[in-house]
Amino acid sequence: MSIPPAASNQPMKPTAPTPMQFQSVCHSTLPWLISFSLDGGHPSDKVIHVLVFLSIGVLLILAGMVYFYRAHEIADMMSQQMTAAHPFRRLWLPARFCTSKKFFWQLRIAAVGAILTGLVLIASTLGTLIHHQ
Repeated sequence: MSIPPAASNQPMKPTAPTPMQFQSVCHSTLPWLISFSLDGGHPSDKVIHVLVFLSIGVLLILAGMVYFYRAHEIADMMSQQMTAAHPFRRLWLPARFCTSKKFFWQLRIAAVGAILTGLVLIASTLGTLIHHQ
């Protein structure tokens, strides 16, 4: 039985990597597509985008404020509905997990998240608008 050359006691010498040919990822991409993504488009498009993002931010803040202030009322209603609900609707959790207090804090946390998301959306939109002027 002979020992193959790679298994001998002599150290292996590193070999130079073989050159590979890489193809361009965007070889068939149209130049106008690249310029559109980097340029930002027509000024009227920018105004529409700014208005859309600002309005979404304002709607998020308003919805968050409604849920924040009405959390107690909504939590009581949800608790009453879930205690009498089928276990499948409660995701097989016991009725003691569907208390008004737990729903109240879940709604409050979700409301704060919506308000913060709306504020971040508005701030980033205004920051982008100021940066590109």
